[in-house]
Amino acid sequence: MKIDDKIIEILKNFSELNPSIIINEGNKLETFSLSKTILAQSILPVVFDKKFAIYDLKRFIQTLKVFKSPELIFGDKYVTIKEDNRSVNYMYAEERTMTKNKLPDEKPDITDLQVEFNLTANTLSEIEKIIAVLGVPNFVIEGDGKNITIRAENVKNPTTDTYYVDLGPTDKTFKAIFEITALGMLKDDYNIKICSSGLAKFTGNKVTYIIACDYKSKFW
Repeated sequence: MKIDDKIIEILKNFSELNPSIIINEGNKLETFSLSKTILAQSILPVVFDKKFAIYDLKRFIQTLKVFKSPELIFGDKYVTIKEDNRSVNYMYAEERTMTKNKLPDEKPDITDLQVEFNLTANTLSEIEKIIAVLGVPNFVIEGDGKNITIRAENVKNPTTDTYYVDLGPTDKTFKAIFEITALGMLKDDYNIKICSSGLAKFTGNKVTYIIACDYKSKFW
């Protein structure tokens, strides 16, 4: 099985959410943040023929990047990463020691749709930059019954600086609050669905993220 830069990019993004991962058989890759507030999913163009666990995902990625076009051969205790006459036997982690990394059997319920809209990669990048400049801890997506806006702000301190972007019309009234850690998504265009249960689904071209809103979020 060949691993290319696009797959490594996804693995690197997942490593920012969780330093370890359990990869199941098939072409669906999933992980969740240590806070259990973000679930990330990606359908890959390759198929893993064995379930295995990686304890230090960043170290695994760095090992892959030693090779220009690595091929993976899965054994019982390790995966062999090889290219031409060079290879590394990379040991699997003991899955039984990684209970915190097992995905829950029950998937998040995102059927109670409140609002749906699109967000461009440029807007997402601008929000991330302005949050760094202003030093605010939140971004907020809000509908006032007329328009949807996305803001960078500190929801605990209304006197701080706030950055707004108008995203278009809506007849919905809601306020979805997120921590800045939710901006660790791959830079991409996203279709966003926000549910009244307090979950938001960001569907991109490479990865889908299901993110829990802050408990102070409101849906009318």
